[in-house]
Amino acid sequence: MPETITRVAAGTTGNPSAYTTPDATAATSATAAVTKRRSGHARVRTPAIPLDMPGRYSTGNVLAVTGWSASTLWNRIRDKRFPKPQYDGRRAWWPTSVVREALGL
Repeated sequence: MPETITRVAAGTTGNPSAYTTPDATAATSATAAVTKRRSGHARVRTPAIPLDMPGRYSTGNVLAVTGWSASTLWNRIRDKRFPKPQYDGRRAWWPTSVVREALGL
């Protein structure tokens, strides 16, 4: 049976995030909102335009078209097996024609 955790009043410690088990054997403090840190890699995003039309593909679009992970994409760019992106501020992008040629389509 899973052990339930109940909230305990802050008391004299002033710590509103103190939790304890019902049998009061172990008290631990936890933060109220824990956010997961993102990996920094782009998310796969289905492109809105096909490869045969002129336009721009973001990193996520390239990942969706190629089926690669973000690490694989950047490793191939480093090894000069895929063209370097152009940058619009901090955002990397490739013209669709460049992606099509690099994939041999």
